[in-house]
Parts: sequence; structure tokens; C-alpha cells
Amino acid sequence: MTPDVSVIVPVYKVEPYLRQCLDSLIQQTKHEIEIILIDDGSPDRCGQICEEYARKDSRIKVLHQENQGLAQTRNNGLDVSTANYIMFVDSDDYIAPSFCERAHQLITKHNADLVFFEYSPFKKTRRLKSPFPAIKEGYKTIPEAIELLFGVSGNYAWNKIYSKSLFEGIRYPKGRLFEDIGTTYQLVLKAHRIWYAPEILYYYRIREGSIVHTKSVRNRNDFYEMTKRAITDLQNIKSTQKIADNLIIKTHFSYVIAYPKNVSDPRWTAADKALIALKPTVPACLTTNQKIMLLLFWHCRPLFNILCILFRRRVKLQ
Repeated sequence: MTPDVSVIVPVYKVEPYLRQCLDSLIQQTKHEIEIILIDDGSPDRCGQICEEYARKDSRIKVLHQENQGLAQTRNNGLDVSTANYIMFVDSDDYIAPSFCERAHQLITKHNADLVFFEYSPFKKTRRLKSPFPAIKEGYKTIPEAIELLFGVSGNYAWNKIYSKSLFEGIRYPKGRLFEDIGTTYQLVLKAHRIWYAPEILYYYRIREGSIVHTKSVRNRNDFYEMTKRAITDLQNIKSTQKIADNLIIKTHFSYVIAYPKNVSDPRWTAADKALIALKPTVPACLTTNQKIMLLLFWHCRPLFNILCILFRRRVKLQ
């Protein structure tokens, strides 16, 4: 029997959290699924734990590979998946028992290519306050979906269900971090019908050492490059040009805060030039703190630089 949903789970150095993730997968209320666990050359016992769970549940397939990174691991999962619908789970998170069943109901009931749903962040055993404002359930236009993606819902691979056909000709960029930023928007642009449901089906672990919460030069460079890819494509579509403009502002502003002045760095000089060109208009898309920092950038650069130094020390950018 062909499964209805393929759940792709890249696994790498998450031994302390993996059992909780796998327990939530095998407790899914929907039986017609395949669970694709991909051991990405993890140096701990993750591969053995995956095999242990495969012996418990026939829906689990385990692949072992030399380390290729998250993006290519997701691609490898797509290549071996057999269902018409795709979902992703990060192996340090866990999911609601109805994760697959409810997502599959939504995408089939509404004849959609893509469904957004919500998630709940947690730290250790403590649930954090939901970051989401009230958003009306229903069909979303491409611009509305792109706004969700780069806004409150987050540019994540895992709080969505996709028609597998969306991935024809689209793959995650091998070797890049923040690969979902450079990919998910392409799937949105390709979708004909998009549904949003304000239901929490996913539980996202906030932890030190994860890609998102590691402050490094490589992380920031890849974040910049993946965002730039999205900006370039969104600028070429009339209905998403304003969103692209807001992304340009936020990306440039993040860059000048994260890195000291360096006229030999083309990214820094481009950001500096773009932000000066905005003067005196303060973009509405910035937060209150960002607006204050932008005013300091324009009118009191020494104080702006001091605050940036304090920020860099706090996040310990490597």
C-alpha cells in the first residue's frame, strides 16, 4: 500500500532528544504514512536508535549516509519518498499525535498544494508563549503566503505539508545553512492553492547548539545569501515587490549591526549605501528597537557603533 504522507527526518547529533522525537512519530494517529529517518553520518548513537525504532514500527525506513548536511539530507529524503504529500520533522523536536492526520485532512479537504499550520516553541520542558497573532484561517494569496513565510509563521520546512509535485525541479541548496529560506518561498510561488490553519501541530525545541541559535560568521553569511536569493526572485514579481523591499531593509540592517564597518566588504558597503538612501524615511516594517537603531545609524554613528559592539559581545559571534 502506498502511503499518503512521507515524513522526512534528518538525524545528526541529537541523541539526547531523538527518542522523544521518534516516540511522537510512531504515535501518529494516521497509519498510512512512511517515516524516513536519515542518519547523516551522526557520530553518536543516533544511527543505532533509528534502527531500534525501525524494528518497532514497519512504517519507518532508515537510511545511513556519510555526512552531507541538512539540505542534501532533505533532498535525499525527497528522492526516496513514495507518498503524494511531504512533511518534514527536525529530529530534536516532536510532533502532535495528529500531525500527519490533520495536515493530510486539511490539504485534501481544501484541494491545496500547500498548507501552513502553527507550532509551539519550548525550552527544555517549558512551553514558551505562542508568538502568533490571530490570523484568519482560509485560503491565502501568494503575497499573503509570502508575508506569512517571512513573518509570523516563519520560513521553516516543518510547519507545512506540501504536495510532492511542488518539488519537481526544486531542491534545497546543497552545503548551505538556512536552506529553507532559499527554498520554501519557491514552493509557495509554485503553489496554486494555499491554506492556512492556526492549529499547533509541531513543537519546536529552542536549544544551544542548533543551527538557528548558533551565532557564527558562516551562519550569518548563509542567512544573507539565502535571503538575497529570495529577494531577487520576489522583486521580479509585481505582487511581492513590497515584501522584497522590506526584506532588503531588514537584511541590510541586520548586516550592519552584526559586522563592523568594512569598506572592503561588498555586502557591508551595499548595506550602508542602501540604508543611507532611506533617510529620512523610517520603514514601518522595522521593530521599535530597530527604528531607534536606524535613527542612531543616521544621526549618531559613534553611539550606534558602541551598541553594535555590545550586541556582538552578547551573542558571541564567532
